Amino acid sequence: MKHRLPLLAVLPVALLLVAAAPTTRESQTGSFTTSFKERSPLSAVPTIADRMGVTVENMTRKFPERDYGLASETFDVHVPRAYTGAEPYGLLVWVSPGARVGMVPEWAQLFDKYKLIWIGANKSGNDRAPFIRIGLAIDAAHNMTKLYSIDESRVYVSGLSGGGRISSMVAMGFSELFSGGFYICGCSYYRKMSSLEQGGGIWNPEFLMPPKKVLAQSKTCRHVFLTGSQDMNREQTQIYANAYKRDGFDHITYIEVPGMDHHPPEADWFEKGLLALDASPGTPSSTTRSASPPKKTPLAPANNDKAAAELKAARELASKDPVAACDVLQRIAITYPNAKEATDATLDAEKLLADPKIKTAVHDRQEADKLIRVARIYIDSRMYDEAKNRIKKVLDEYPNTPSAPLAKKMLQEIK
Repeated sequence: MKHRLPLLAVLPVALLLVAAAPTTRESQTGSFTTSFKERSPLSAVPTIADRMGVTVENMTRKFPERDYGLASETFDVHVPRAYTGAEPYGLLVWVSPGARVGMVPEWAQLFDKYKLIWIGANKSGNDRAPFIRIGLAIDAAHNMTKLYSIDESRVYVSGLSGGGRISSMVAMGFSELFSGGFYICGCSYYRKMSSLEQGGGIWNPEFLMPPKKVLAQSKTCRHVFLTGSQDMNREQTQIYANAYKRDGFDHITYIEVPGMDHHPPEADWFEKGLLALDASPGTPSSTTRSASPPKKTPLAPANNDKAAAELKAARELASKDPVAACDVLQRIAITYPNAKEATDATLDAEKLLADPKIKTAVHDRQEADKLIRVARIYIDSRMYDEAKNRIKKVLDEYPNTPSAPLAKKMLQEIK
């Protein structure tokens, strides 16, 4: 099975069918573009600042926009054809990492199957202020619950990459509106967390702890984290999911797609996330890393032999290329978590990273690789200026990394 789904396949919802003029008629089904006039009281900038644990000044001062006019914004919508209003449907609000919102075409059948309405704001990508993206997600839910028959226990927020980060902030801070969140290849948390794989790296919180009452309600909601084994945000996603569990969130699902990198999941994996959102309140937290439920069993001897062979090769490589050896050692620890070699590989990597030069080189290589991955997302989204910015940063700041030659090639291809 192929797990990489290029974002060129993520088409604007309005293009899935014949584009319709903006409308807000309750009876409309199918895929269309619409706009709204009425903002939710919850989308007021002071309210968002309060929920994010910051002042309005601190939240807005870095951005040219201090607020937005909802009437000038547009939203892409998909309403299953079978919807009549006689039966309440669920609602999923999508936050895109790019300027143009888009649904993976294969996902549409899942929204039809599970009786879910889909909506996402346009021009709500990573280049826009987070508080505005939060507000637009709130306004989408506010207006759709007025226009359609919506099951209030099935109002969810989701997003990819930077959109996943925003959706996690929305679900955390506005749990009276959203009963769950589905964070794909990106999420945020209100605590400072440490990386175990990046040589002492730190992830600072992107928002602060919400008010106690809001936080308590969010802990009863359903939170789904989906990443890929090759995703640049995999470790952070896993660590944040575990932090949610430790901090008392009742319903946490962590899904890791084998072989998937920083892209939208295919329909079968996306469906697993939808099922977790719809799970009954009594369903325990879970972790999925394969097509079948995970089993915590000892690693098979053959795999132990493979781990031992890879560890031996990494140790031989360490004398020639310690930076590359660190990458291999960290991969061994991730791939064979139940093997003794995983512990040995972690210790070996820590010894190599004790050398400041090696630590810096590993950091530079990983940062350059992340920039290339993000640039590819922007290229797939045809956002070439954003891609060029990341590629040039690789060439300017990390010219001696293995990613630099690739960056030069990519830059030539998109000129």
